[in-house]
This record gives sequence, structure tokens and C-alpha cells, in this order.
Amino acid sequence: MLLVFFESQTWFQCIAIMWVSTFNLAYLMHVKPYRGTFENRFEIFNEFIIYLSSVIHLNFMFESSPAMTDDMLALKSQIGWVQIGVVSSNVLVNLSMVGKSTLGELKD
Repeated sequence: MLLVFFESQTWFQCIAIMWVSTFNLAYLMHVKPYRGTFENRFEIFNEFIIYLSSVIHLNFMFESSPAMTDDMLALKSQIGWVQIGVVSSNVLVNLSMVGKSTLGELKD
């Protein structure tokens, strides 16, 4: 809902997602709503990646200015590559876990 109604206020979206993610992380760490330890840790990992991505995007957004120097462009490029690395690692971890559970179910 935040992404739809506040499309022109990207900074607000990032901050709101950071707050929601922080509260969700606190809930996951305190209540531990899943039966197994692995599932709880996996959801905490995924929620942390969402939080980290919003922080990186917020920094990426604030590094924009009309008069970008070469150093600022290099920093923005590095921030972008960090974001790509974070998201790629999350995708790889999630795919490996889905593959592992699928293979486990096929064996049973």
C-alpha cells in the first residue's frame, strides 16, 4: 500500500519500510512464530535483507544531486553494486533452501 499511494515520495517509502521491517524483526525475534528454529532464523534473515535493502536504497537516493562529481558517481556505483550483491545473495539463499526442501520432499 505504501508503494502505491506514495509513489512520488520515495524517501517516505524507504523510511516506512525500515520501520515496518524493524517491528517485524522484533516480532520474529521475540515471539518466534514458526515451529522450527530453522524457519524462524530463515524469516529473520529474509526480513533483515528487506531492512538492509531499504537502508541501501535510502543512501543511494540521497547521493543524487544535479552536480555529481566523479567521486560521487563512483560512490553511487559502488552503492548500486552492494545492493545488487545483497539482493543476489538473498535470491541464491532462498533458491537453495527451496531446492533443498523440494529434494527432501521428493525423497520422502
